[in-house]
Amino acid sequence: MRILHAFKVYTPDHHGGIVEAIARITAGTPDGDSSSLLVCRYFGLGNTVEVDGLPVERTTTLAQFSSLPISPGFIPVFLRRVRDADVIAFHAPFPFVDIGLLGIPDSKALVIHWHAEITGRNLFRPIFHPLLKKSVERADCIIVSHPSIVEQSEYLANYSSKCVVAPYGIDTDFWCNQAPEDAAPISELRQKHSRLIVACGRLVPYKGFDVLLKALRHVDAHLLIAGTGPLEAELRGIATASGVADRVTFAGYLSRAEQRQAFGAADLFVLPSVNEAEAFGIVQLEAMCSGIPVVNTELPTGVPWVARDGLEGLTVAPRDEAALAAAISRLLDDPDLATRLGAAGKARAVSLFGWRKFASDVAEQYHQAFSRRKALS
Repeated sequence: MRILHAFKVYTPDHHGGIVEAIARITAGTPDGDSSSLLVCRYFGLGNTVEVDGLPVERTTTLAQFSSLPISPGFIPVFLRRVRDADVIAFHAPFPFVDIGLLGIPDSKALVIHWHAEITGRNLFRPIFHPLLKKSVERADCIIVSHPSIVEQSEYLANYSSKCVVAPYGIDTDFWCNQAPEDAAPISELRQKHSRLIVACGRLVPYKGFDVLLKALRHVDAHLLIAGTGPLEAELRGIATASGVADRVTFAGYLSRAEQRQAFGAADLFVLPSVNEAEAFGIVQLEAMCSGIPVVNTELPTGVPWVARDGLEGLTVAPRDEAALAAAISRLLDDPDLATRLGAAGKARAVSLFGWRKFASDVAEQYHQAFSRRKALS
């Protein structure tokens, strides 16, 4: 069975939770099946590369506009690639795939990975809203990471019978086990910052880093933010205006190993996301593997289920900087509580969120969708 994955960008141009999920799914491709990926370049001329054994075709991107790669060649290439595929795995949202799906044959199975809801006042929403609805109607299966995503989605609520829950999985062996070369960077970070908070993610509005920076005014600790994005200058300005710039490190992009080192040095991890665009927060699992507690937000998604309030972390209302500051300070000031929650988080990540089960569950859905579509044709 030939599986064509489609998304907007991929490593090395882009990193993040969806990219990590695609990597884990494709790494678990069963024997006898094949996986390939079609994406756009973040910027620049298209090419074909191999990433960890996965063939990745990247179409030329002329510019980025409202977080959308302007890649005129993507749709024609998508339609060409679909001809040789048995299953299309659409990693939503990416509107260019929605357009391309209008031209696929009835014989092709379509599985949508619903990674995130489209939120906010997106400039393209009036155009792409009906296209996304058509994609959902056409799908043979829709994979979500948590049941609440179906219940809260304006697109999925009427198609719950198509939806299958498959919580994300991560490489727990990598994230739980520090390498010998991690020791020196971890020690250096701990010596520089006796109380260290770590947050990771793209510097975009829904991540809530502005709230976290304002909350830091009421917290005695240093904050390390790992990630890049269009809001970096604005966030640096907020840090300065809030009087905390000397206690914030904007670390930029960190490799997986560097991120593991940051978690190893940290007292806790914070995911301050403010809306449903944060559907799960895979990075929580990566932090939990290091045995540190999590502070997250009460979103109507899988976020507060990954690290549960009072069990593996503390959960606060979104955009509530006072509550966020109080939760962070509580964990910093109560090492016994932090240790207990951190240990429970590591155990939960290892027992429930391994990547092999995740990849196996997804592969089973691909095969079922292919069989159903084949029976209809």
